[in-house]
Amino acid sequence: MPYRIKPIRRIPCESRVRACDLSPDGSILHWTDDDSMLIRTPTMDSDSGATMTRLEEEGDHVVALSNGISIIGLMSKDVVCIDAEGNESWRVNAAGGVDILAHTPDKTRFLVVDGMRQATLFDSQGVAQTIQLRGETCIAALRDDGGAFAIADDEGVIHLINANGEDIAMMGPRTEQADRITRMTFKPDGVLVVSSECIGLTDAETPQTVIQCFSEYGELIHTTEIDSPASSLFGTLTGVLAGLENGDVIEYQVGSDEATVWARLGYEIKDVRAHDDDLLIGAWFHLRRYMAPMEEAWAVEHPGLIDRTVSDAGGRLIAISGDNRNDYTRINRIDLYDPDAERIEIDETDIDGMLDEDPDLFGGALSGTGSMDIADALENTSVASSEDFEDIENILTDEEMEEYSHSTTTDGQLEDILSDLEDIVDTEKEEESVESEANELLENIIDDDSFSAQPPIVDSGEDRQIEASEDGTVTITLDGRSSQSVDGNIERWEWRNDEGKPIGDAPAIKVRLKPGRHSFTLTAETDRGTAASDTVTIHVLGEDNEKDVLDLLDDESEG
Repeated sequence: MPYRIKPIRRIPCESRVRACDLSPDGSILHWTDDDSMLIRTPTMDSDSGATMTRLEEEGDHVVALSNGISIIGLMSKDVVCIDAEGNESWRVNAAGGVDILAHTPDKTRFLVVDGMRQATLFDSQGVAQTIQLRGETCIAALRDDGGAFAIADDEGVIHLINANGEDIAMMGPRTEQADRITRMTFKPDGVLVVSSECIGLTDAETPQTVIQCFSEYGELIHTTEIDSPASSLFGTLTGVLAGLENGDVIEYQVGSDEATVWARLGYEIKDVRAHDDDLLIGAWFHLRRYMAPMEEAWAVEHPGLIDRTVSDAGGRLIAISGDNRNDYTRINRIDLYDPDAERIEIDETDIDGMLDEDPDLFGGALSGTGSMDIADALENTSVASSEDFEDIENILTDEEMEEYSHSTTTDGQLEDILSDLEDIVDTEKEEESVESEANELLENIIDDDSFSAQPPIVDSGEDRQIEASEDGTVTITLDGRSSQSVDGNIERWEWRNDEGKPIGDAPAIKVRLKPGRHSFTLTAETDRGTAASDTVTIHVLGEDNEKDVLDLLDDESEG
């Protein structure tokens, strides 16, 4: 049977969590939310109240320092330091907002990449050490000692720069066409680890997707081909842990072509890190600990898709947060765990027991939904399938809908209603079984699987604010490659602009934009016949031109 561990605390949040972090000693949890609040609460004392500070806008990044101090990366403004009393201590300029905020393990050096793609290295007092602008920087990494950092642009060119702003090395794409750098990190010994994917077709001698290791001087010392781009990297003393977009977790040793497969989860890996001799892996709704390759020690579930996993300095306290992306049963929560806690054997068939342990499972639809519409609660219950719900909705009378739409529904009431309605549905289905048997000849015409297939989860990327270049335009990549399908494979992509005009049929495309707000919608369709869409908004700062500019750079489209 599988195992789990009990949480230390489950901390409810008033609004969707945008960023979170733990103080170095693990005593205080810091997080920012959609209401532009910074919240700080003791981790071990549930009786102590949280302190709340109103920020000037939403904070997309937070770094928790000692003594209750927070460093916040604002969505469209600067990096600000907020002291324990909620006052601003200093700020570092970040034109167009903070896109990337990296830090050393001891949280004494920081690297920010702003909306102008400018990289600034600064210390814990907000004093800038160097400011660098090297093209359209889209990814960055900071060496553990803060003595160097790496920035990569959207063409796959990597600049290795020391803390004084001096170039150490420049590494170009592996082919004449551009590379997509998906992740970068430094090993503890200063070796730079890069996951890259060739955008165009490659010859037989050039792998499409690789992990490369560069010395502290920028010399290539190792290349390993991988099956899928890395979505998470963690450097170890001897090698690197790679969480891949296809759900695999692989350990590679520098200088060796041998690899160790730790897990095959089938979902994009959001976080992977070493914990003593074990691994902690965050993917989908779960945080898992593996004690050996393909040997799971325990797994814990969050009600939302896990967006972030953070720990204290010693890795003895873990915080996870996520978003279930359901407006009807939105659950905002941060869970705290001791990864070394005693594991407990669980029975996955004991739904009641699982709900007693965590009422927010199954979207919270069975845990007292308050004034939420009963139909919405039933629709989001894992017990009732989408087809069942259509039957249940038709059975509810107007009086029943009115009664339960405007009253507080208890756990018992909701479960009784669901049980009664399911009995009715079961009876009706038995009566319809004779008729369904007579329609078996239609099985080759109607694909029954398509009715129960789950739609893909489409991710068109984060909304962005970017400064126009000297020619009054900006070239960006619309990237939907984080989209996933849990039921079938995505076989068709379509990008449309805000006028509804199709502009691309690949998961990632490049466009050239003028100043203004631009919306783009990505639709993905699976081989099971399901489809879903997601929209991203790009705000290009600069002087507006009379002439519209929206160029699709077909020769730069990414597949």
